[in-house]
Formats: sequence, structure tokens, C-alpha cells
Amino acid sequence: MSWHERDYHRLSDASAGYDSAAGGRSRLPPPASLALIVAHALAFCALIVSRAADALQLSSANLGLTALLAHPLASTHPIALALTVFGIWTLARRLECRYGGARVVLLYVAGNLAAGLAFLAYASLVPSGAAFALSMPVGGLAAWCGAAWLGMRDEYVSVFGRVVSMARASAIAAAVVAGLVVMSSSSSATAWLVAAIVAGGSGMLMHSYGPSLSFRFKRRRPVTRPAKAEPPRAPSAPDVDAILDKIGQEGVDSLSAGEREELEAARRAMLDQEQ
Repeated sequence: MSWHERDYHRLSDASAGYDSAAGGRSRLPPPASLALIVAHALAFCALIVSRAADALQLSSANLGLTALLAHPLASTHPIALALTVFGIWTLARRLECRYGGARVVLLYVAGNLAAGLAFLAYASLVPSGAAFALSMPVGGLAAWCGAAWLGMRDEYVSVFGRVVSMARASAIAAAVVAGLVVMSSSSSATAWLVAAIVAGGSGMLMHSYGPSLSFRFKRRRPVTRPAKAEPPRAPSAPDVDAILDKIGQEGVDSLSAGEREELEAARRAMLDQEQ
């Protein structure tokens, strides 16, 4: 498939068949996603040294304000850290490339706060259902999944060799994690599950009705109206060699909104010339 036959508004690295390890150089995630990864890694190391994780985890025995605010960074389990980094790398990174870093951070903060409040309310009513502590950014991850479920149904990723929508992939991942928690903790994780569901719902609500925050301004496509006296002429295709080189080196996800618009305009111009 030639470059001008692709729709760059809906294309991602996975749907384009781009493998950064094989076909391009390794690149870091966008700024907000990278900052979240670094923050969790530093908090993990700090808690290992200080052994203060128990005071920051939200549980039936610790329902204070400090735990409510700090529980996303309160895990000292390597698997929890790995799941968090994996969620940021695979989900938050794609959301940031599409909607901007401010939206990703806002979903992270609001989702964790919603999860903490839901956990606190349920634990106050049924303490036995809150024995499984909330000690990782479950709310932020769930909020990202909710936003991806609504906003990324047209973006595709490869899961075990099968191409699925990003929305379905995030839903499957959330269901697998919830199932593992239920299998390991049974009824003592009810508050944890309630918190995750509430946070996922908050992410969907924020995506649907929240402010459209982004580090980038989306440009409207120019609408050209040909003069009545003469037939419309096909626009000449702009030079997009630099953008194509960037795709070859860093992948489609590295394109900014403006670059996608420019490439899409060039694609349409090329198709008009071929007709």
C-alpha cells in the first residue's frame, strides 16, 4: 500500500505494521507519560528504602486523607510496578499522542481520586470488603481504559498476533486484571473492584463531557470553494518527504496533529490528481 492510500487520522504504529525495534530507532514516550513512569519508579525505590508503604496504602485499617491522596504511589510489589509501567506505556502513551498530555494527567488524577473516594465510602459501610488494599494507580488506569473505550475504537493494536481495536484491548486488559484480583482475594477485594468501576466510569464521563484539554491546538481542515466561473482544479501535493522520513524513523504515533493534517491533505491531493 502506498503512503497516499492510508488514512493518517486513524493510523497508528500497530495498524501500519511498524515495529520500532526492527524498523526504527527506539524512542521515549511523550512527556507526560514519561513523567508518570519516572514518578512511579522513584516512589517505588523510596518506599523500599523507607518501608513506609503501609502508611500510604488505602485499606479498611487506613482510611486517612494521606492514604486517599498517596495510594497510587504506595506499592512496593514489583508486579504492581510492572503493571503500572505497562499501562502507562501501552495506554497512556497512545492517549497522549492523540489527546495531549494534559488530558492524560487529568484523567490520572481524577480517576485515582474517584477510586479513592469510592473505596473509602465502601470500606466505611462494609469493612470486610476492603481488606485488599488500594496501593497502585487503579483509578488512573481504569479512567484511561474508560476514555480509550469511547475514544479509540478506530485505532488498532496487535494482541498476540490478532489485530483488535484499542478500545477492545483496554477492556480485555481491565477484565483480566479484575479477574485475577477476584481469584486471589475473593470478597475482601469488593471495595477494590467498586473503586475500579467508579474510576472507569469517571474516565468515560470526562471523555464525553469534560474540557478538551491538549498541549496541541487542532487545526480545522481548510474548506476551499471553487469559483463558479471556472472548474475546480486539483490542489498540488505538498512536499511531505520530511514527514515520511519521520514515520520511517519513529513511527506513525510520533506525528503531531498538525503533521497528520498535512499528510492527510497531501494524500487527498495525490488521489485527486490520479483521478
